[in-house]
Amino acid sequence: MSANVPEPPGTAAGDASARPRRRARWWWGAAVVTALVVGVLLLRVWGNGAGGSTLPSLVDTGTGLLTPGPSPVTGSPTFDATTLDSLFVTAQTLEEALPGAADGIEEVGQGAVPWGLAAGEQVSPESCTVAATVVMGPPAAFDQRSWGNEQVVFVQQVTLLESTAAAEDAFRTLVTVVDGCPEYRILGADGEAQVIASPALEDQGFFPSLAQAVDVTSPGASPQAQFHGHLLVGNVIVTWTASVDAGDDPVRARQQLGSEADLDAMMQEQARAAAALP
Repeated sequence: MSANVPEPPGTAAGDASARPRRRARWWWGAAVVTALVVGVLLLRVWGNGAGGSTLPSLVDTGTGLLTPGPSPVTGSPTFDATTLDSLFVTAQTLEEALPGAADGIEEVGQGAVPWGLAAGEQVSPESCTVAATVVMGPPAAFDQRSWGNEQVVFVQQVTLLESTAAAEDAFRTLVTVVDGCPEYRILGADGEAQVIASPALEDQGFFPSLAQAVDVTSPGASPQAQFHGHLLVGNVIVTWTASVDAGDDPVRARQQLGSEADLDAMMQEQARAAAALP
């Protein structure tokens, strides 16, 4: 797990003694699940689609079941390992979108992060594993970047599939699994994280997407209040998580993160730019 945890700003790599214990725990609490793609989504709605495919959008029937909605629009971007970089937001973008980042935020934890669960980690119940890994097996390519300051942490991940059809299939599987996993635990050598998600909010942007509020607790760490979301962008699933120490009032703490709608709009804009869409 430690290989997946971004270091706090200003901490030299390998200098564990320079990091206060509570601050280390705060960053671990913010990253422990996001490093695993934080698959906590109650993916009950897709939003308007984007892609030349037969992938249906999904609407919330109020029964907890996913029902096919209107077909998506045509025109699907395709990425490869050399163009994934264009999907990532920048520190400047985050400073404009997250209230808690307005005074500055910097990229942390540079370096390759492997996809999937770390050695010795497991999801309980096991049937929720795909909710934590997004896809069932190693993707064609995977990348992750993290930004942080003393107030907030933002983690973005991109999971590349072999084709748009494969990404759509993976998203369908993800929907099926996480719809039955509103709450689960990630067990590992560093402790146990409990993940509880609120119902997802559908976005009406160009790409199928959703966002929701998430609460993460783990022994010895500060509770985390998060906003979390996914976008399906052609043959890529983009995942993002914004985190803040929950304190005694998670709702108030989340004010440092803005809103689900604002963060989703930020990601939609970045995806459209990456796909060279107007």
